[in-house]
Amino acid sequence: MKNLFRLIIVSIFLHSQVYACEICGCGAGSLTQGILPQGGTNFVGVRYRSSAFDSHVLHSASLRTSEHFQTTEFWGRYYLSPSLQIVVTLPYNINSQRTSTQEFIRRGLGDASLTALYSAWVSQPQSSNDTVCSVPAITHALLIGGGLKIPTGSYQFNPYSTTEVANANFQLGTGSWDILISGNYTIRGEVYGAMVDVQARIPTVNSNGYRFGNRAMTTFAGFALLSLSSDIRMMPLVGISSEISMQDIRQNKTVAETGGVTGFALLGTDIYFMNTLSIGCTVSIPVASQMADGEIRPAPRVTIQSAWLW
Repeated sequence: MKNLFRLIIVSIFLHSQVYACEICGCGAGSLTQGILPQGGTNFVGVRYRSSAFDSHVLHSASLRTSEHFQTTEFWGRYYLSPSLQIVVTLPYNINSQRTSTQEFIRRGLGDASLTALYSAWVSQPQSSNDTVCSVPAITHALLIGGGLKIPTGSYQFNPYSTTEVANANFQLGTGSWDILISGNYTIRGEVYGAMVDVQARIPTVNSNGYRFGNRAMTTFAGFALLSLSSDIRMMPLVGISSEISMQDIRQNKTVAETGGVTGFALLGTDIYFMNTLSIGCTVSIPVASQMADGEIRPAPRVTIQSAWLW
């Protein structure tokens, strides 16, 4: 808890001089894992994610820009054993930045990831046989794991370029091998449940001497499992999440106007058809943000996903 508190404080208050072009919404440095489809099943699918930012919103009206990051990715999960699963993602990114006079666009493969998750604790549902004072069945599940983010995306960052966006976050990838840490605790009854999900990324220094800041995302959510028919089930979800980023480092020097904290309200749903097809949508609405000392303002994020289960 002390380290988390320090991370929040440092991300908000560290500040120093910077060139205006350093300010840009988060793309390559973002952290997203998302809520996985129904546990206990393998799946393959496609997921679309969209996020947008307005930059230079406080002190540089003439330099104000808008960034839009879109990702369409293959994702899948395979159980090597009942307690060990592997999750793979392979994204294709479209990054765009609009200024008052022109628009920059970058398209291409992003950074792939490979994560192993271990079921550290799964309790069996228990309920009372007392028909007068029955106790609903409750199950607990704890997943812990880690993995690697692989630098398959292009990283061509030149801070002095006049023909492209001179910002590391606008790149299709980070150019570095990064360590991923994951944890999830879920408690559920026959209809209702709740979960806590924690994702973190620890980057390494890339070949250009640039290191993206450590990032962590924590999600608290409640959900319900509703049967619409014998073959169709729906799982609506509501919750909150926080995303914390430390400042980036270039050539052993802190990059100002990077890092920060954003809080989101979450609303979404997943629909399952005959336990073989899942589709879902989640909207993340920023409710509080302190990014780049207030120079970056995030817009709502949208995730649309589908998965074939077996």
